[in-house]
Amino acid sequence: MSILKSKWSKFFFVKKGLWLIGMVLLTLILSGVIGFYIPRALQDIFTTFSNKDLFLQSLVFFGTCHFLNYFTRAVYQLCINKYLKMLIAQVRGDCYQKWLSSYETYEEGSDRKSYYPMGEVLARIMSDSESIKDLLMSGTFTILFDFTVIISGFISFITLDGRTGGWILMTEFFACVLLIWGSKYMAVVYMEVRKAIGRQSRTLSNLTGGFSQIYYTPHQSYPQKKGEVVFSDFLKKQLKANIWDASYYSFAESLFPVLLIILVVLMRINPVRDLVVVGVLIDLIQRSINPIKGVAGKISNLQRSLTGISRMASFMDDLTKGMSSSDRKKIDASYDIEKIEIDVKLFEYENTTATKEDGFKLQNVYLEGRPSEMIGIAGTSGCGKSTLLSIICGQLIPKIGEIRIFDNKKNTLVFSKNNLSELPTYREYIGLVSQDSHVFTDSLKNNITMGHDSVDGSFEEFWEETIKQIPYIGSKWQVGPEDLITPDSLSMGQKQLISALRSCFLKRPIVLFDEISSGLDSMLEESLSRMIKILQKNSLIIVVAHRVETTMSADRIIVMGNGQVKDVGRHEQLLTSSITYQQFVAELSV
Repeated sequence: MSILKSKWSKFFFVKKGLWLIGMVLLTLILSGVIGFYIPRALQDIFTTFSNKDLFLQSLVFFGTCHFLNYFTRAVYQLCINKYLKMLIAQVRGDCYQKWLSSYETYEEGSDRKSYYPMGEVLARIMSDSESIKDLLMSGTFTILFDFTVIISGFISFITLDGRTGGWILMTEFFACVLLIWGSKYMAVVYMEVRKAIGRQSRTLSNLTGGFSQIYYTPHQSYPQKKGEVVFSDFLKKQLKANIWDASYYSFAESLFPVLLIILVVLMRINPVRDLVVVGVLIDLIQRSINPIKGVAGKISNLQRSLTGISRMASFMDDLTKGMSSSDRKKIDASYDIEKIEIDVKLFEYENTTATKEDGFKLQNVYLEGRPSEMIGIAGTSGCGKSTLLSIICGQLIPKIGEIRIFDNKKNTLVFSKNNLSELPTYREYIGLVSQDSHVFTDSLKNNITMGHDSVDGSFEEFWEETIKQIPYIGSKWQVGPEDLITPDSLSMGQKQLISALRSCFLKRPIVLFDEISSGLDSMLEESLSRMIKILQKNSLIIVVAHRVETTMSADRIIVMGNGQVKDVGRHEQLLTSSITYQQFVAELSV
């Protein structure tokens, strides 16, 4: 994986945080100046001990240096923390926006498993970006501040005793090099552990999904055997990481006595007669040893963060290669369409797994519609109506066929297997309301507008008109635009109603309904029916019927059977002329 492929600057650079970067650089410069004067201030304390006035001045200067050091460090850490918060928000937002604008589209013969489902997207964004947050919580970047102070202090000390200071500084330098060199191997270990955890989580999720059925089915301990390999691999990887951690930190902890031994050896080779110099040097070693030992932990945190960033960059690269993205700013929002034609000559599921979809074909299916019309798609189970809806959504691509949209300016948009570049634009014409309609934990207004401005008029005007036409929202539901909406607090019908309001607000010219939920209270069911009528004023409505009541008022109903169009007509006409439609009605009556 190359982070450069995914514009690495997005993972490290926040344009709005330039002033914070400037503040960080300023504090580092100040820390270097302060670090240079601390050894000299300590030397002055020793040498002026016999002179009360000079001694007090030295104490004040020494205390001022440390106060400025702590103050500068605090400002440095605050700026780093604020910058990292902005960075995390940017990275998560970019990844999620990239996924939202990348349309999962499956051609015949494609491997659907190569794409990212919603659950894995959220897991990657939240879990992997959490590694960046670890930098903030662990104070990793304070190591840079500490080393600036220490290096400048040693430079100052070298002017007092060049040979001793130089040897100690070189020893600490090589110790840091060894710690950093060893950290690259720790990164490999951490990545192995992270991948093992991911495999373990997926296996656990897969096995527990069928846990309630294994009591009734002879399973020969299948879940245990299936998970044993993955769990054993995770334990091995984790043990390896623990051994690396123990060895790495043991080396770091041994540095202080090693440096003292080197100091004693140097003093025997080149005796230091000035005890003041010895005192200053011991103070420098004492203050430098904790940051050097901290290199082990800080570099480990950096490596963990880089593994998370690498996975996120890989995720964004995969989206770029595997899916097409829409540039919403370039898409005309007028949607002044005249009609749409869906012409599916052949779609066939590939025989790859033992499912009911294997070998199923959709052949010679044609339908057209115009705004203000309502078209129903009906048929018995397995007839192909859900497959046809997925094709209209742009989620499935027929082997032979195309979708054509004609606007009133005599322009034509043609979308097909040979013209996938038009998919992002085509999808902007479509609104989908299904039983899986998703809502976010956010205000009702944001759930409806999704951050968009209305094509004509304000949201307030839209809401005022909605309350008049859908009394259920204000009377029984009693929810307002700024009220917080959570998925768990809503019924399936309420989620569908919010999804329908989205399509209405965003002026989608083609709105697909994958059935109106059954078992709703009368007011909510009536509200959804009214919503269809409201949308129908400006949009083409296509409804997949799982109940007869849903499409009784449709302008025409497409009756499907065995992947083909059997009949077309209105409800009353089909009841007398279509055997397939009669079977559909009879099936629902059982």
